[in-house]
Amino acid sequence: RQHLTWLLPLEGIVMVLLALGLPILVWLLVVAAVVYFDFHGGSWFFLLTMVNIWAIFELTFTKSPNFIWVILFTAMVIALILVVWQVIREYDLIIHRYWRMLTRILSLATTCWWLSGIFIYFMG
Repeated sequence: RQHLTWLLPLEGIVMVLLALGLPILVWLLVVAAVVYFDFHGGSWFFLLTMVNIWAIFELTFTKSPNFIWVILFTAMVIALILVVWQVIREYDLIIHRYWRMLTRILSLATTCWWLSGIFIYFMG
């Protein structure tokens, strides 16, 4: 077991490389699903959101541990604002339409937060 202690820094490097590259790969997958397969559901966007949140956690937890909690709180506020807006506009909460809108907005928001997480990782 003592022979493998040199691998521990590699694990951190691999996780950082995954946190930098995996969101880009999932973005390409989402674009391909929408453009080539005419996919308009929310599950691919939800996958992108989850990958972005994981990448943000991986990149920023050691340098700014409160950043992930601010992001999760902001995502909750976005979801609540969308509920209120949907109910005011439609007088009903149509789950399918709400889910599609929420996943798209959170995908864009988490991508922006991921970019700021990269900035925090390298500068912070």
